[in-house]
Formats: sequence, structure tokens, C-alpha cells
Amino acid sequence: MSYQPPPHRSEQEPRFVICFDYGTTYSGAAWALTTGATPTLADVNVVSNWGPVIESKVPSLYTYTANEGEIWGYDIGDNAYVIRWSKLELEAPSRLHALTTLKRTIAEARQLHFGTTNVLQSQIPRHLIKSASDVVTDYLVQVANAVRLDIENKKGPRTLSEFPIDVVITHPAEWDHRAQNLTFRAVNQAFQYVFPEASEEGVTRLATEPEACAQFTMRSGQDKGIARLKKGECFIIVDAGGGTVDSVSYLVEQVEPTFEVEKITPVCGRKCGASRIDDAFLNFLKERLGNDYHLLDSSGGPEPEQHGQGAHVVLSRRLQTLLKGFQDIKHDFKGPPHRGHVLDLIEGVGDENDPSRGIQDGQLHISCEDLVAMFTKSVNGTIELITQQLTQVDQKRLRVKTIFLSGGFSKSPWSAVAQGGVLMGLGLGCTPPAPSKQSPYHIGVVLAERWTMYDHEQGQKYDDCFDHVKRANDNIKWLVAQGDLITEDKGIEVTQFIIKKLSRNGNRAGSLTLVLSELGSVIEPPTRLGNLTGGRRSTVDLDFDLTNVPATRVADRTYSQVEMQLDVTVSQQGVNFELLPRPPRDLMGRTGAAGPRLAGHFVPFGDPGH
Repeated sequence: MSYQPPPHRSEQEPRFVICFDYGTTYSGAAWALTTGATPTLADVNVVSNWGPVIESKVPSLYTYTANEGEIWGYDIGDNAYVIRWSKLELEAPSRLHALTTLKRTIAEARQLHFGTTNVLQSQIPRHLIKSASDVVTDYLVQVANAVRLDIENKKGPRTLSEFPIDVVITHPAEWDHRAQNLTFRAVNQAFQYVFPEASEEGVTRLATEPEACAQFTMRSGQDKGIARLKKGECFIIVDAGGGTVDSVSYLVEQVEPTFEVEKITPVCGRKCGASRIDDAFLNFLKERLGNDYHLLDSSGGPEPEQHGQGAHVVLSRRLQTLLKGFQDIKHDFKGPPHRGHVLDLIEGVGDENDPSRGIQDGQLHISCEDLVAMFTKSVNGTIELITQQLTQVDQKRLRVKTIFLSGGFSKSPWSAVAQGGVLMGLGLGCTPPAPSKQSPYHIGVVLAERWTMYDHEQGQKYDDCFDHVKRANDNIKWLVAQGDLITEDKGIEVTQFIIKKLSRNGNRAGSLTLVLSELGSVIEPPTRLGNLTGGRRSTVDLDFDLTNVPATRVADRTYSQVEMQLDVTVSQQGVNFELLPRPPRDLMGRTGAAGPRLAGHFVPFGDPGH
């Protein structure tokens, strides 16, 4: 097994640079083809043909429901179960959120009728078996198709096979590694599916949304404020999107002959984007309608809609209608004083006239005070971010001259982040982000886990004579998936605690078997070692000493039980395995330091022996 890094090539060689800006509420994409000359902003093409609509961005919406409209973006049919805000589900959930989602999924599963008629009539939503990353991948396939069509229309169908293709993936400033990894995998899978001719010479880069936005803002004629900045002055970029609001500050180092800046504060962000206002609106409906709110979860008949959210945000058709009507109100609101608005309610939901709830002639009155309350979390969060940036700039004895707002929350009509991402990939006026790589292997350890019906085959089951537990032999516990993200400064770190029982029979050494397998980033690897066929694979044995491990006699055999900690670290250079004694725990359950290393091994990428 070998993993060969892509051959070195000059950054000046002609190539495509494509940026995917996947957002919570809207997404954008842009691309450029360099020709060897110094590129400019004019070389960046914004994808604007999104099927039935010509716009600079496309809604981050997807449905698996068979309907007369589109399955993504604009003009999805009214009768579809629309999945929204999937980006927010990519981050690691809190324990409360995870338990709440599990409870809802189980409760809804009991209500669904999986009879033949419902299945044939597509009444069972397919999204119930889809993870958030599955939805994002399926959505990005459509985005990538639109990008390909745009390139082919402007450069010809054959051009894509003639040049390397670099991909830039933008993400929020504060985005945990799990979310970065899932976004990275989704974009790569969509890209590889839609651009199968792409050569290995292309690289993938990650860029934060506010930094990409800043690169565009500094070079865009749409912001005349940039032209008024002088050497020594500072400016703040605030990228206010649907899910997050991110910010960063820059110092102008030179104006002529070229405009040059230095980033002087760390990028920071908060989850206070425009979708939080939509959340507040839905909570407002619950409070205002009281017991009648449950009528919004029905289709007008006697039974609730059997939409089954599962792990996703899937609003009922009636709630979709009201949320859609609220968007115009949200975009029109400019703060107090304001006359307020009225929203047409769904017929049959509540009394037609109920002054105590602000309902008159079937319309719900939304006052200025109501709107202020809905906007408070997002506006306050944005102000706090700006204040944080101002404070950091003040501490450097510098002065902020201008604050630039971009993103859908700030009603910015252009796709600044997608265009800025292309500029960063081109290295135009900045150092391109370091290339990110995919793990070339699925990496696992052979362990006799407890046997379960849903994870193992019947033939793997055996009774462990040491602890009398039903276990699975020939079993692989996968720790790292092929295609997982490896950045230059942060690899993949996984810890697996192991309780291993070994037959002594006079042998004073034990061994732990590790598996490295190339099966493809989309394939789910089997959990049985004997079923691991196809693709290349190799094993690594970590041998450790049992001299100081106590022995136990069971029936006619002698066993040793050893508790260990396996640390797996994947960098862009290779995989490091380290086996340590399991650290002790105190009465509060806190772990101490692990003991001296039992065994270790390093597998460099490209090693012909693996």
C-alpha cells in the first residue's frame, strides 16, 4: 500500500480555482482560470445560474420528497418536506441537544406507518435515514453541477480536463474540527462526483469566511470606503451570515503602488446569524398561539403531518408558509420606531379574531417590540463581536477607521466570501492557505468488542470464558475514516481505551493488531477483518511486554488482562501509533497521566512497505 502525494507544480501554472461557500441559509460559488498572467478580481466568475433563478447565491435547502418543483435551492414544491439549516448540525452537539434529537427521532418513528402503500406513494421521508453530512453532500452535488455548467458554458466542456483544479472551502471563524471535517468531506465527495476528470495535481485549501470576505472587500469597487483608507488606519470586516457572524481586523500597511494590509486580530465568531431570528419567530408563534400552535404541525386534516424530522430541521408545510411570509417582514425591519406588521395566518389556526393574541381578521399583528425581541440575540451578538475587535485594536494603540458589513444578514447583495475565497486560492495579494489533505486510509484496531446484532455477524459471536461476555471475534474498531481532513497545523488525534485479555501459555509478550485500508472515502468499511476485501490494506502489530502484568488462571488456561490507551495521530507526513498503560482515575472520575510507552510505530505516507 502506498500513498503518493501530488507532484509539485508551480503556482504560476495555469489552473482552475473553485471556491465553495456553503452557508446556513444561502450558498455561493465562484471560480477563475489563470492563464499565467497575474490574475485580478475581474478574472473571478460568480456562479449565478441556479436553475430557475439567476442570483448571486442559492438557498441552502434540500428535499428528498418527490414533488413538482425542484429538489434544492429555489422553487422547491409546496408539498415537499424541506430540510434547512443543515450546516448548524455539523458541529458536535451538546449532550442535551443529542438526547433531545434522539428522543424526537424515536417518538416520530413510532408514529410513522411503514406499510407498502405509504412506501410506494413516497409517504415515508427518505431524510429519516440521512445524516446531516449526507444532506450537505447531496446538496453540494447540485451546487457543483451548477459550477460545472457555468465553466463549460464560458470556457468549453473540454477545458476542465486540460488544467489542474484547486478547491477552496470556506468555513466560519470558530468551527470545530468535526464540522470542518464533515464540510471538507462533503465538498470533496461532491467535487469528485461532478468533476471525475480532475487530476491529482489540484489541491484543496480551507479559508475562514471573514478572511475571504476581507480579500474581496479590499479589491472590490463596490466598497468606496476602502479607497479612502490611508496608511496606518485599520478596518474591521464583519461577515454576518445565516448561522454565524464572524469578524477580523486589518491594518493598512501601504496604499500605493499596491494596497497591502496586515491581519492584526484573530478571527472570531458567534452563532448569532439571521437564522437565530427565524428561531425567535417560531418561538414567538408558540407563545402567541398557545394551544393552537399544534395546528401548525398538521396539513389541515385530523392527524399531524407524518414528516418525521429525525435529526434535521424539517418544518411542517404550514410552518414553512408562515416562515416564508415572515422573511419580508424581517428584511423590512430597520429598528424602532416602526409601525409593525401583520402576517396572514393559516385558515383554521386559532380564532379569526382574538384581540388578546393580536389576531384580527385572520391576521397576526407583530409589533415593533416583538421584532426587537426577535432581533435582540443576533444584534447584541454582532455588536459584542465588533466591540471585541475595537478593544483588541485599541490595545495595539491603533485606530479603527471603517467597519465593513457583508453577508445575507447585512443585506449584502453580492457573494463576497465565494469571490474572496478564489482570490485567496490564487494568492492574489496574500499567501494562499496551506493545502489540506485527506487521510489516505481507513485506520482501525482489531478488538473483541461486545457482540451486538446490529454491528456484527452471527458467526462472529463467542462466549468469553474469562468474563463470560458474548463478544465478536475478527472484529475491527474503526478510528479514522479514509478522506478525513488533515490540515498542515492540525492532524487527526484519536484515543481508544482497550481492555485486552491474552492467553499466557508461557508467552511473555502481547500484540495489538492495527489495520490500514484503502477502500475509498465513500465506502463504509466492514467491521469484520475477513470481509475486508477489495482495495489495498496492510496490518501493523504493536508488540508489548507482559512481564509485570498479573496472570489469572481460568479453567486450564492462564490469562493476563491489561488495560491500555491507544493514541493514533495522523499528520500530513504519516500515521503514528502509541500504546500506553491506561491512566488511573481518581474518585471523581478524572484521569491522571499515563505511564511509560508500551509500544509504538510510525507509518509514513508513501512508504512502499505499507
